Amino acid sequence: MPERYSARIGAMGVAAGVPYDELVGRILELVLRAAIAVAADQFEWEDEELRRDGLMAIEFFHGGRALWWDAACFGAERPDPEQNELDPHFFERLDLDLRRRLKRAGYGVPPLLACSKALYAEIAADVADRCAGARESLLIEILSS
Repeated sequence: MPERYSARIGAMGVAAGVPYDELVGRILELVLRAAIAVAADQFEWEDEELRRDGLMAIEFFHGGRALWWDAACFGAERPDPEQNELDPHFFERLDLDLRRRLKRAGYGVPPLLACSKALYAEIAADVADRCAGARESLLIEILSS
């Protein structure tokens, strides 16, 4: 049986008890939807949190235990091993897997762990280009009718 992961940002559930590969897909969709929402100026606070804080804005769980990136925070805030797990390698792997998928789609971005601003900027540029193209296509279609 594959290991299971869950994730949430604020009260919004992103994934619940899913295998790692599905978690990567859901996190990628969350980040992309947030970037597009911010580009269209139709965003929620969670979308802006992802832009500013990157993957650190998301709470991750493995086997029902909260995953922690930073040893100092883990030790100071939640040292209970029954409910918490220190695993910086999970975050590094997740970041690498997300950036690999983004690179295949044409986005070469720096690490997303602490900030997603570079990805949001690239997505915003694409949104603007595609909207301009769609407006021009619509104009031509209406004028040629």
